This record gives sequence, structure tokens and C-alpha cells, in this order.
Amino acid sequence: PTDVGLFDGKQERLWATLKFRLAAKLTKAGLLGVHLSSDRFVKFCKAFEKAAAGAKLDVSGALEKCIKLCALKSFGQADPAPYAIDLLLGIDDYKAGNLENQIRDVVVVRTADPNVNKLTSSLGRLLSINDKNSPVYSDGRDQLDTVLTGATDYLSATPLEASYAWALSCKSARDEFLKFTKLSPRFKIECERLNRGRFFKGQDDTDYDVQQLKKNVIYYVDEPPTHPRADIFFRTEDDDVVLIDVYGGGRSKTLNDKNRTLTDWIAREQPDQDQVTFHGVVLAPFVNGESNTTGAVTVVRGEDALGLLGGLRQVSRWLGT
Repeated sequence: PTDVGLFDGKQERLWATLKFRLAAKLTKAGLLGVHLSSDRFVKFCKAFEKAAAGAKLDVSGALEKCIKLCALKSFGQADPAPYAIDLLLGIDDYKAGNLENQIRDVVVVRTADPNVNKLTSSLGRLLSINDKNSPVYSDGRDQLDTVLTGATDYLSATPLEASYAWALSCKSARDEFLKFTKLSPRFKIECERLNRGRFFKGQDDTDYDVQQLKKNVIYYVDEPPTHPRADIFFRTEDDDVVLIDVYGGGRSKTLNDKNRTLTDWIAREQPDQDQVTFHGVVLAPFVNGESNTTGAVTVVRGEDALGLLGGLRQVSRWLGT
């Protein structure tokens, strides 16, 4: 099938990566290069059209070829920059003062509050700077850089998952806690590293070991193989284990199914755990509606979920599936 709505799980992940890479490539080329149809850009368009035509016979193969064509060069050695984490998360415009004049490639990101905007830098700039006081910034930057530049590992994380992992790890490193909505629980974690890992050893959601989870570390899932229930997870200082499912689609039914599945899993597994307390979070930035916490699971919708991206909200339109 070439209808995006008929893609299987693998194809949806490839499609998400392709959208992100293509948007980033066109942005980097700039409107001048696109409008003037430079020789390099014309050559790229012809190669892309040829690769896309292969979808009639092999959708996944065509998507992978297009992704490879859209790969950017690595952003290379990062320059140390003050306020790197603050820039990533976005600085309230009314708090910026003279700082605005020190921000290169400044981008203004709107928030749910019409009276407040956040200042950040362009995605390219965020990927080319470093916070010498926090390795978490580099961990997340390198992961998203790989999504844009990697030659083979297209399924390890979607751009949306990598963006949330970066933003949430930096937010917890700075604030020493994570709180997903005004009414959701407050989780005590001062993230020191963002690491690849798996909560479930395989695809069996009964096969896991909570003792392997280090405190003050946020994990993003190492795929393939497919990892059930969560894309990001962590253990807090208070021995809460939080599983985060990132949903990049816009279907309310799919979101409700994810909520129910995570709720049922916690209800089944919690009675056998006396050392940790399980919590679930579903992030759904492209499903409108009120966020809510029911039992052990918080569903974060629309504006609330977009706000958690901080300065990376500038590319949110590239991130949905």
C-alpha cells in the first residue's frame, strides 16, 4: 500500500523519519536553493522521485532509499555554549532580558499561553552546541543527530521519540523532577545520563527486571526488536518506575487503546512488585483534548504534550506520523 493510512508499524516509523529528514534537508537548503532550482537540488529531486517510485513494488524499501537520500552531514564537534539546556527547553521571552541579543539563530516558539512565547535557537544551532556542565545535553543531541544523519539504523527511534527523550532528560537535569501535567504526579529525578536500553528483554511484556534500572538515568528504547508498552522509561529516587509511550498519530481510538493497554499492564504487574510503583504516561501531541490522569496512567494531549518539547516545538509539524 502507498496510502500512509495503510502503513504497518515498521512503515509508519520509516515514514516519520523520512518526513523529519526531508523537512530538515529542505530547511537547510533554504528557500533560495529550492526556488532557483540549483543543479544539486534538481539532481536530488530526480533521485528522490526515482526512489519513491519503487513504492509500487516495495514500500519499505522505497522509504529506506528516500531516507538515505535525505541524510544530512553530521553536525560534528559541538561548541560549548552558555544556556544550552535553557535554549533547548525554551526561555520565556519576558525573562530573557538582554539574553536575546546573545542567542544565535533565534527562533520564537509559541506556548499555550498567548501572552508568553519562548526563545530558542534553530534546530541546526541546537545540534551544534554543547553544555559543558551536563552530559545529558550531549546524549540527547547525539541521538537526534543520528536520526538525521545515520546511514542504517532507521528504526531505533522515531524523531518524535528522540525529541522527547532529549527534552525530558534535560528538563529533569535542570529542574530535578518531571511533572507531565498540572494534575499529574511529580517524579523526583535529576537526570545524569540519557542511555539506550530495554525495559523488556524481548517482546514478552512479562519478562523484565526492575533492578537493572539505575536511578537518575533516563532510558530510550533500543529497537529493533519491537519494544512493548514504552519508548522512554526511568526509575526515580522514590522508586517509581515510569513507562512513557510516545504516540505520533492523531487517532483518538489508537490513543485510547494505548491508555487501556498500559493501564491493564500496570494493574496486572503491580501486585507482584513490592519494591517499585509503576506509572504510565502516554504523550500524544497531535491528539487534541484535555489531558488527564486516571489511576496510574497520565495521558498528555495536544498543547500540554507539545509544551513538553520546549524549543523543539519549532519542528513539531515535521514529527507526526
